[in-house]
Amino acid sequence: MKMNVKRTLSILVIAVMVLTLVSPLTFAKGTAVAESATIDEETVIDQKITLAEQEYIEDYLGSGYDKDFAVEFSLAVMRESQNNPDVQVGQIAPMYDIYDNVTAYDISFVCDGRDVGYIIFSNLEKEDPITEFSLEGTSNYSRILDEEYINANLPSSITVPDTPKLIYLGTDQLYVADADNNDSTVLDVITGKMVGGSELIENYEIQVDQIITETTEDSDMQLLSFDYSTIIDWGKASLDTSSVFKIKDFGVGTDYWLMTNFSSGLVCAPTAATNVMWYWAKSRSVTKLYNSYKGATYLKTATNIYNHAKFVMTTSSDYGTFTFAMKAYYSAANDRKNLFGYKFNYKILDYGSSYSTFQAAFKDDCPVHVQLRKSLTDMNGHDVMGIGYANSTGGTKYIFCMDGWNTYGRFVKFSSFAKIGGVKVWASN
Repeated sequence: MKMNVKRTLSILVIAVMVLTLVSPLTFAKGTAVAESATIDEETVIDQKITLAEQEYIEDYLGSGYDKDFAVEFSLAVMRESQNNPDVQVGQIAPMYDIYDNVTAYDISFVCDGRDVGYIIFSNLEKEDPITEFSLEGTSNYSRILDEEYINANLPSSITVPDTPKLIYLGTDQLYVADADNNDSTVLDVITGKMVGGSELIENYEIQVDQIITETTEDSDMQLLSFDYSTIIDWGKASLDTSSVFKIKDFGVGTDYWLMTNFSSGLVCAPTAATNVMWYWAKSRSVTKLYNSYKGATYLKTATNIYNHAKFVMTTSSDYGTFTFAMKAYYSAANDRKNLFGYKFNYKILDYGSSYSTFQAAFKDDCPVHVQLRKSLTDMNGHDVMGIGYANSTGGTKYIFCMDGWNTYGRFVKFSSFAKIGGVKVWASN
């Protein structure tokens, strides 16, 4: 199937936290630059990415945008989106796949000595290259080197190299390699799981298959040639600020909790649920709901919500939370209303629900417990609190969410995930 070269630019936010991977399957202490992949044909076939596919993706990425173009275009996008010509480029960090091909650039921006966001410019999506961005905060590269951030978010067993190398295999395909680890594993920073080399390649296969399908004709494995610099419409390279919608009464410092406030491991689902319930209990002043969990402090109250959610969801620090168990928590919260006198309702947004369905939920000023899945596997993804939506000036649709890792929000391109589902929640006294 031939690519549609008229598609316009889209923008979204995803917080990326990645480190050094030395080769497709091994790591070396203190090494900052990856060695070339040396995987024999039989091994590659066993791991589902054939040598022909590996060569194709190398050619595909090699024919993409260079660093200068990525930086120039990203700077224009950031200045236009923030309506500020004084925004400057901060740090530029290339990102790689498991075969040492450059897949994207992590570009940070500064203004008047302040960090004002970052952009992920991806060669994996050439017609739509800006796949993630934030209009505030620091870059992923800088954040992963911050000692306070490392202590709060990464397992103590992970040793951060002095010169991290970023591994980016597509939307929410973000991994951390341990400088001291000589085993064939990396840390998936979205799920918190240690991932083996074969699973890493299996995950990348999803992206490789999609690229080959969209950029070849009749399975002939011949790369179609385009002048990608002529595809991008520079006039549509920004956030359409008139389209931004956020649920009311959200945005104060006590409105949101991070996963690290409660635990470590795979706790994104109960954390997202805590933030959804906290929004109604605290931000929207549903006092009966708040009092049903009330502790001596805000943190203690939020922890009580979290513990209830984690218990009902049977969340495992090793395996995470199944969708049916996540839904069971909201059913339990609905049952509690008769004991404490608050009014409570929820609506399941099944996998495959349309973007307009999510929009309608947000327009009712309701947060949504959003399930972002990077494959069709139920457990392969991340749960977040959705608080709104917006479009790029090119018309691309994305959801505004709080991801449990960062104190600021990010925009998630709706079409970037294999499936998206969730639960709309609302309550009153």
